Amino acid sequence: MEQVTEQWKVIVGFPDYEVSDLGRVRRISPARGTGVGKVLQPGTKKDGRLLVALRKDGNHHTKAVHVLVAKAFIPNPQNLPEVNHLGPLSDCRAVRLEWRSRKGNILHAMQNNLCKGDGVYFIKRDKKWEARYSPTPGNEVRLGHFFTKEDALTARKNAIDTMPEVL
Repeated sequence: MEQVTEQWKVIVGFPDYEVSDLGRVRRISPARGTGVGKVLQPGTKKDGRLLVALRKDGNHHTKAVHVLVAKAFIPNPQNLPEVNHLGPLSDCRAVRLEWRSRKGNILHAMQNNLCKGDGVYFIKRDKKWEARYSPTPGNEVRLGHFFTKEDALTARKNAIDTMPEVL
């Protein structure tokens, strides 16, 4: 059986830490309460993404592990803005990550049934369907109210299809 060698790189902007291609983060300089080479225990967001707290200039900075891994080990010649998981959100190995556009990330999630729901909601008081999508993280756009769920789904699909960049 072939043995995998874990590769480590210093985290840009945080010279006291390294990130590995296996999705681990460790401290590489001595500090009070921790030792050199100590692997940090990540926290987990509700959605399963892993986070680590890095100290710099006396302040804590919370960073997503998958983004640290991607920046260190995955080339991004097209300067795409998002890191997409090719497996569970808790798997931050470089081989399970890729750079994508926002649209590409949404499409990957939709094609692999990773989205919560289908982006349409029934509004009881209006007795209509509402379609929504997020063209950028944290920015939800409401596309309007529709008489049928099918019309709402079509409006959402059309909005996503017209987003720039499919990568």
